Amino acid sequence: MPPPSCQLASGRRGRPGRPAGGGDIYGKAVRLRRVIVLVAGVAGSGKSTIGALLAGQLGWEFEDGDDLHSASNIAKMKAGHPLTDEDRRPWLVAVAAWIDQRTAAGRSGVIACSALKRSYRDTLLAGGGRDAGSRRTGHRGG
Repeated sequence: MPPPSCQLASGRRGRPGRPAGGGDIYGKAVRLRRVIVLVAGVAGSGKSTIGALLAGQLGWEFEDGDDLHSASNIAKMKAGHPLTDEDRRPWLVAVAAWIDQRTAAGRSGVIACSALKRSYRDTLLAGGGRDAGSRRTGHRGG
């Protein structure tokens, strides 16, 4: 079964089996080479559950971003202390590295993490700090 959204043979995006913007391309949907799905949300919202289920259904790799925290961050959180932006920086780099490794290998994947601040998401899109965010998102708004 094709994914809900896919790249059509014409190069346009659309729903499988339907032309994107007209034309004679019915039934010529092809899968994207690689897709990374980032499931983000607040603690306890079900990110890991949804991410694992989605990855399982798609046959993709899954990573729980919480598992990429350093031992010191985990200890701090267990003690009930909130993480600072400085605490989160190495974690964001680790999450971005996971994304970049899959992308470089041409593999799709799903990762769950609580990238709640816009600056965190920007860091992830920029590959942990490199200035690639605008290139990856195609300068789209939102």
